[in-house]
Order: sequence, then C-alpha cells, then structure tokens
Amino acid sequence: MAKILHINSADKAGGAAIAAFRHNEALNLIGHSSKMLVIDKSSKTSSVIQPAGKGALIKLKSLLYSGIAGRNIKRFHPYAVFSNPLTGFNLADEAAVKEADLIVLHWVCNSMLSIKGVEQILKLGKPVIWFLHDMWPLTGGCHYSLSCNRYETQCHNCPMLYNRNGSRRRKDISYHLLKKKLKKWSRYDNLRIMAPSQWLADCAARSAVFKNHKISVFRNVINTDIFKPLDKRAAREALNLPFDKKLILFGADSINSPYKGWEYLKKALNSMNDSNIECVVFGNSDDTSIHLDSPIKINYVGRLNDDLSLVMLYNACDLFVTPSIADNYPNVILESMACGLPCVGFNIGGIPEMIQHKNTGYISDDISSNAILDGIRWVLNNTDAATLSKNARTWVIENSSYRSLTKNIHLTN
Repeated sequence: MAKILHINSADKAGGAAIAAFRHNEALNLIGHSSKMLVIDKSSKTSSVIQPAGKGALIKLKSLLYSGIAGRNIKRFHPYAVFSNPLTGFNLADEAAVKEADLIVLHWVCNSMLSIKGVEQILKLGKPVIWFLHDMWPLTGGCHYSLSCNRYETQCHNCPMLYNRNGSRRRKDISYHLLKKKLKKWSRYDNLRIMAPSQWLADCAARSAVFKNHKISVFRNVINTDIFKPLDKRAAREALNLPFDKKLILFGADSINSPYKGWEYLKKALNSMNDSNIECVVFGNSDDTSIHLDSPIKINYVGRLNDDLSLVMLYNACDLFVTPSIADNYPNVILESMACGLPCVGFNIGGIPEMIQHKNTGYISDDISSNAILDGIRWVLNNTDAATLSKNARTWVIENSSYRSLTKNIHLTN
C-alpha cells in the first residue's frame, strides 16, 4: 500500500486547503494510506499532522513573512494577489516526508515552503506531484495572470505590481522569482504536475517552469453523501430565511477578493426590481461592504465553518452565482451542484468545465453585470427546475465525487 503525503499550509483555511483535505480524506476512505502535513491545523482529523516540534517557530515565521511581504510589496494592481515565499521550513527532514512513497504538494506559501524548500523535497528523488490550485507555482508571483502571458517565457515588467501602471522595471520581483523557480525546479524529472481543470493544466503546459514535465488533469472531489439535496423549507426554517422568496446565493472564502467579482453581482442586483427575490451572502467580509441601495434585500450569514451549515444553506437557495473573473475549479460550485443547485458564472478558467450551459446552469462569454442578470433570470424562469437540479448533482457524482476518485487512481502509480 502506497504511503501518500499531502503538503499544504493549512487543513481548512482557504479553497486549496479544503480541496487538499478532501483528497486526503477520500484516499483514506477508499483504502489508501494518506496523510496531510500542514502548519495551520484547525481540524481534529488524525491523518492531518504538523511539522514536529515547530509550533512556536511556525507562528514566528508566519508573522515574519507577513511583515516582510508587506514592506516589500506595498501596493498592488486592483486585480492582483502576489506571493513572495521569503521564508519556509526544510520539510525534507520530517519523518512523514521520509516515510512517504508519494508526496503531493498543494498550496505551500504563507511560510510553509520557500522556493528552495520545494527543491529540498525534490532532491529526495521521491515521486512528487504538484497539485495546482492557482497559477502561482508557474508565475513570477501572481496567483492569476489574467491577460498576461509572460510566465510562458520570462516574467518582467509585471503589470500587477506596485500600482495601476504595473512595474516599469524589467528585472522586478516577478523576474527574479520566476528565474529562481526555473533554476530550482524545472530540472527535476521526479516532478509531475496535476490540475483540477484542463484550463490550468494547459497554462502549466505553456509555462516556462513546467512545460517539460508530465501534466494531467485530476479533479477536486467532494463527499456527495454529505453534500446532497435536502428539504428546502426545512433548510430555510433552520437558517431563518423567508419561505416565499426566490433566493440567490453568493459566497467566497474572501468575498472582497478582487478575483471573486462581487461588484458584477452587486450591479446586477441593483438593476433588479422584484420583491419576490432576495440575495444570501456568506463568507469572510466586512458586513458593510455588501449592503446595497437596491430593492433586493441582502441576507448576510457570515462565515460558515461546518459542512452541515453549508449544506443547509445551499439547500435553502434556488441558484448560486459565481461572478469570478479568475478561478480554477471552485469548491463552492462543487458544493452547490452536489446539493442540486444550478450555477451562473462567466466563461473563465475552469468554471465552464463545471457548469454546462443551460444543462446544469448558465455560462456567459460576456463578462458583465448584464450577463449575470441574464443568467439569474434564465435559471429562475426555467420551467423545469427539477431537471436542472438533477443534472447538476449527477454531473458532480460522475466527475468529482469521492466515488469517482477510483476512476483516476493513477494518482498513486
């Protein structure tokens, strides 16, 4: 039996953490020996472990990283999230790493691994999979490059650094980070790349860092025995939501993230005038930032930290809107569709691989608030809502459920 070790900065905080946690859980449920190594542990799951004896050092490095990163990269493009892994651990010496037959890297920034720290693991010669959750491993530091393709050759004059005009220096931080990744990672033939979406796999295949590595698609998974349809009225009663309204759902780990597109949904809601429709918002946010001067009431339920609350929320609503302008393979779409909720979104990233236009939801090539409004109206006015709901759940069961993992068991080969 292969011993698999997933490495991620956290086990529950953030989309990458949730996806990695579910892969670890699913592999154990189907009989494999899988563990997850994290620095930020919030679950009580026994297969999730932390680096031995480094608790205080972990906190110190996290504070150090935040302080140094804040001083060195003070201002960003409004659509940029940028990571510079200045600190990290030498996890190659960890017992769990030495015992593993297969190592799966996930999101390893936030003082988990530096660029050199990743190389120290590669030097062990063990099979290593880097499971991509965004574009950071293949860029000069941005999480999503949007329209920029400089990561395919050499990052420079980064359009996302410092201000709205971007970096005007050829040898800026992005130049040096990508050059370092090329030097430290690209020569190791024991490294294999996986991505949950074909879109991100294609980005990796074009990248200067990973273009010579084996690249494949391996979907994020979800437990469809937990995320499933429930009685809508009972769900609304439990959450104190109205019984007589159509409810539009929006949520993200960070609602105000520049990638998540709240502004598009907000404008769409502002242009609606229907007393039978309300919006429900969940996730991390300043409550005041989501209040609207519009006829559509906003029900803000905050961050939900357990699966049962999430399942109840999905089942209480009529559709989920994901107006992201950059995304890979969002957990919120999997969760929504597993609960039978049709989704509305833009044709960007891996989203059109999940939402099938007018079969499990609505996808638009036009990135605008009007397109979101059209999608909302199409779903809410659909005369066969039951079929739309069934199609959404069936797609998840067949493509991204724990049971579907057995179709892709080459992960361990």
